Amino acid sequence: MNTISITGRLTDNPELKTTQSGVYVCQYRLAVKRPKVKDTTDFLTVVSWRKGAEYLATYGRKGDIVAVTGVLTARNWEDRDGHKRTAYEVVSDTVELIGGRKEETKTAEPVSNDAITAPAYVPTTGQGVDVLYTDEELPF
Repeated sequence: MNTISITGRLTDNPELKTTQSGVYVCQYRLAVKRPKVKDTTDFLTVVSWRKGAEYLATYGRKGDIVAVTGVLTARNWEDRDGHKRTAYEVVSDTVELIGGRKEETKTAEPVSNDAITAPAYVPTTGQGVDVLYTDEELPF
């Protein structure tokens, strides 16, 4: 089963884009601190589609704490020099803003890529914050 759940801080303001067929997409990076490993941060690329992309681009800002669930995917391509390359990214099923840089709270519900399957609960503020950076320790 390919399921991933991560919580991290946005490394930049999310930018909403639209495909040629008019579907919203947002690609962003999360700084995710590894639990039980001191001074280790992973920077993971996440892609959100449709309502999730629109939600994050509207309400998310650099430094906000975001919880994402989705699947880990691999993209393969060949670079200009003919070398095979692979990039791993998380394609989100749900996106949830759970806190801001200055502990401002977001009361919006989590949003899924398909509005029909969006979870119907209000996020709990501060959940997962203990394993993340404080404002002074942000790696960006």
